[in-house]
Amino acid sequence: MASKLGTWLGTLPPDQLAEILTRRPDALAAPVPETLAELADRLQSRPSVAAAFHGLPQPAVQLIEAIQAAGGPAVDRAELAAGFGRTTDDPDLDATLRVLALRALVWPDGRAGLRMAEPLWSAFAYPLHLGPPAESLFAARTADELRRVASALGAAGGRTKQQLIDELVALLGDGERVRAAVAAAPAGVRELVRKVAWGGPVIRSHEIIYGYGHSANPLFDWALSRGLLVADGWQAAVMPGEVGRALRGPDWHAPFTPQPPVPVTAPAEAEAVDREAAAAAGPAVAGVTAVLESCAATPIMLLKAGGVGARELRRLAKAVGGDESLARLWLELAHAARLAALTGETVLPTEAYDDWHASEPAERLVPLLLAWWRLPAAPLSGRGPGGEPPAAALTRSGYAELIVELRHELLRAAADLPPGRGVVTEDGLLPVVTWRAP
Repeated sequence: MASKLGTWLGTLPPDQLAEILTRRPDALAAPVPETLAELADRLQSRPSVAAAFHGLPQPAVQLIEAIQAAGGPAVDRAELAAGFGRTTDDPDLDATLRVLALRALVWPDGRAGLRMAEPLWSAFAYPLHLGPPAESLFAARTADELRRVASALGAAGGRTKQQLIDELVALLGDGERVRAAVAAAPAGVRELVRKVAWGGPVIRSHEIIYGYGHSANPLFDWALSRGLLVADGWQAAVMPGEVGRALRGPDWHAPFTPQPPVPVTAPAEAEAVDREAAAAAGPAVAGVTAVLESCAATPIMLLKAGGVGARELRRLAKAVGGDESLARLWLELAHAARLAALTGETVLPTEAYDDWHASEPAERLVPLLLAWWRLPAAPLSGRGPGGEPPAAALTRSGYAELIVELRHELLRAAADLPPGRGVVTEDGLLPVVTWRAP
């Protein structure tokens, strides 16, 4: 039986199918799929979907998050548009859905429906910081617990567990009723649930007792007893998605940023840029040269665990007359340009160093620029990706490929600036890069 994606692929003209395969070339890896069903399976494999997801701009990622929050397996396009505060025929929504369709990540399903590649339904732990639907949370609770919640909400309470769940889902889906209940709550409860509604949906405390669905803390107990929070695991509670949406208010809409931000710029004369570039090029060549000469005179010792540690970097910085971060940069560039290599327990210049050192300064700069373009490290950041102290130099973390990609995205964003203009702050391109590579 054909999958929903396979069925949709079968409706496409050859040129549109070719467009999808151009953007998802991994789906054609050997052995090449022989049928649309096989192709659909490839396109919905987790590694293939993850690779396509990784290259999406911010508005496409925002759509995926909103679709996941809406639930599946199909989502009504009108409801999705309303969630963004847009109309069904909104051109920005159309354009973003086309980006996703051309990657077979989200595609039309019937007249007004949308379907999404299966792996994307778990792309976010809590899409839009909203909890799971109340129905799925209440399914794990006992009928007696659900009756107590229904009673606290002023409901009659059904006879069976499923009737109780249906009744509670309807109650918590009534935004006005939920907001009225919270407005009548003690001040501490109002503050608690509103904080969880915007920043949650999970709250953890040793005072939440999962097995009994209540808490010794009266604030938690008030919210738990009315289904505004549901005990979910050991010493944790989660707010149902319906409650989170209700407390955010009827005017709240999911974020959607279809157009890239425009950075603040100022005039940047070409002559001044050339002077700055030349002024930076000289010290770069001199710095790498000094590091390599120091390595030749006194080999840099590697740590037992690998890489060059802080002590050796401080010694190297002192030897070449610079600070530790610059010494790290010059050493990383020398290694990436294959002018230095790890030999046994030390770092030494390679045979290529002699020819490089004998060439003109401008010629020495070229391999350094190429090495920087593909350098899988950010030596000047002064810290690790999570804010921790930087790893030893000449070691590679799991973030290495991302660092290279972000450097390339940064330079593309700079290249797109209007001629004769430059950003006015060091982080002026950060919003643009975030939009292009969220």
